[in-house]
Amino acid sequence: MDFMSSGDFIPQLPISKTPPTPNELRIVDNLFKSEETLKIVFKEFKDAILIGVLFIIFSLPQIDTLIQKFAPVIVSGSAYFMFSFKALVFVIVYYFIKNLSSVTGKQR
Repeated sequence: MDFMSSGDFIPQLPISKTPPTPNELRIVDNLFKSEETLKIVFKEFKDAILIGVLFIIFSLPQIDTLIQKFAPVIVSGSAYFMFSFKALVFVIVYYFIKNLSSVTGKQR
């Protein structure tokens, strides 16, 4: 199969001489932002990164020891109580960090 015969040559494509409208310019600007790739990735995945970091922190054995030291009555009965307590604290910390910008007055 000859790929050259199945496509259009760039010089033969039609060209519009009319200037783009402001709406078209805005669409192009949104599609082809000039931000760095790392900034885009961080913006898109900041929640996932935050959850991952919190998960790693709450999985540390030092956190288990700290919880057993400050809340022995709650977590002493079963491992399920420890998991439940850690999940509750995890959600509270995540909610606090996620909404920290509204507390400090900064907009995202």
